[in-house]
Formats: sequence, structure tokens, C-alpha cells
Amino acid sequence: MLGEIAMLGAETMRTRAYLLALRDNDLLPSALILFERPETPGKFGVAELARSVGIRLVTLTAGDINDPSVVAAVISLAHPYLIFSGPAGAILRKQLFATGKKFIHVHPGRLPEFRGSTTIYYSLLAENRIDATALILNEAIDAGPVIGRATFAAPPDRKAIDGEYDSNIRASLLVDVMCDFARHGRFEEMEQPTGAGETFYIIHPVLKHLAILAS
Repeated sequence: MLGEIAMLGAETMRTRAYLLALRDNDLLPSALILFERPETPGKFGVAELARSVGIRLVTLTAGDINDPSVVAAVISLAHPYLIFSGPAGAILRKQLFATGKKFIHVHPGRLPEFRGSTTIYYSLLAENRIDATALILNEAIDAGPVIGRATFAAPPDRKAIDGEYDSNIRASLLVDVMCDFARHGRFEEMEQPTGAGETFYIIHPVLKHLAILAS
């Protein structure tokens, strides 16, 4: 396990994919704050998986990732880095950044060109390619220092992108950056150019359909 790395994760397919990929590469975080919403307790078996591999587990049920109970749990950890795998659309706010921790996120798009939401589909429409970028989060959307990038082939069935495919490409890049950290004891942080790129919002269903049909 990586003693300086913890995870702040939700009960999602992506959190499970992260833990499985990190387990298979001997790169597990040594603690997990598992954020559960009241309506989806235990849906993907993340807590059970964490216990099975010996990760120190703190489980919280709250309506928002920035809830004071989550902030308190983050403060209680000695770990300087937390892998962030929150619920879809969740954005970390000032109170979590004020803890002094560094939050590692894998964004499903190439930064700085494609910031924001559903960028897989926008990049497919614009360039017919799929990228992921690992970064250290800050209070601006997808604007923190980059610590890794990768390009991936689109799946044969593009209707599957929102499921395991998205989770698995992010997990693949996460393994790469954690391998680098385990080897060098630090992340190679590259600041993004100020003012570069564009911020995208949830894609219109018609545009998403066009991206799925494109090849």
C-alpha cells in the first residue's frame, strides 16, 4: 500500500474500478473515505472490496461531498494526497481545499483543451479521439497542474462509453501516475497555460447521439 495516498470515493462503478486496478498493480491507497448517498448504500460493493484488501475504511452517509462530516474525515487523515472519485457531477468546494490536502482526479478529456463535463463526446465530435488527463484539483474547473495524460481507442460499441469504458480508461491512467509516484516519491506537476482551452457543459442528447454514431 502507498502510505502517503488515501482516497475520497463515492459508491460508484468508477471507485470500484480504481480500487481493482490499483490492487492488481500493488498500488492501493492505505485509507478510504467512502462517501455514500442515502439512496445508494452499498450499490457497487466498494466497502466490501476495501475491507477485503485491508484498506482503512471510513464510511460516511451525506447528501453532499462537501458536507462537514466529509471535511472532518479528510482533516483527520495524515495522508497528503487523496485520490478523488466522487459522485457524477460533484465539485469540491473551498472547505475541502482549505484542509491543505492535494486531491488527485482523472478527467476524461485532454487538458487544457477540453475542460468540464462529458468531454469524451465533445472530443469525439471535434477530433475523433478520446483522452484522459490526471491532475491535482484546485478551485477552478479542471485547471490544476497536470500529472499525467493518455490517449485511448474508442470502444467498438460507443453506446458503452458511459459505463465500464469510462471507468476503466480513468483507472488505467491512475495506475500509470501512481506507478510514477511509487517510483519517484512525487508527482511531476505541469501547470496548465492560463486562459487556454474551453469549458464544456453536459452535452445535448442530439450531439451525444452524433458522437456515438461517428467513426
